Formats: sequence, structure tokens, C-alpha cells
Amino acid sequence: TVVLHGEATKSILSDEAWESRFQMKHNPNLPLIRLLQKAGAEVLVCGQALSYKKIERSEVTTDVPVAAAALTVLLNRQTDGFAYVPVP
Repeated sequence: TVVLHGEATKSILSDEAWESRFQMKHNPNLPLIRLLQKAGAEVLVCGQALSYKKIERSEVTTDVPVAAAALTVLLNRQTDGFAYVPVP
């Protein structure tokens, strides 16, 4: 499970939202996110980080679910036996 938050939050912008914000045609992060998902990784984005970064849910690419909070996902996964490995 990967929960994007902080500066990584913008990685989940749809191509349209990316172009609107950065004047680049495609979000370069989406191919990697799709490869991770194809390999079986669950990729989510923190809803609180979206709010903090002023990103609307409608700007999130359609295949990345929005979690209420990154911390909630992390705690739930640890309860399920997952190990927490923070990546700076």
C-alpha cells in the first residue's frame, strides 16, 4: 500500500489538472502509479493533503482512491499485519 501525501500529493493529478497547473500535457507520475497498481500495489492519496494543497477531488486521476487521511490508512494496514516503511 502506498499513501501519497505532502509534496507527493500532486502526483495523482489527472492529465487535465496537471496541464492546467503546470502547462505540461501529461502528468509524468501517472505511468509509474499505473505500473505499481498493475504489480498489485494499492495506491491512495490522503484527503487531508488534498485539502491542504488545494487540490479538488475532481482533479484526482480516476484510478487513485482518496483516503480520509494517510494516518488512518497506515494504522489500519498495520493492524492488518503490514509493516510501516516511511519513504522521505
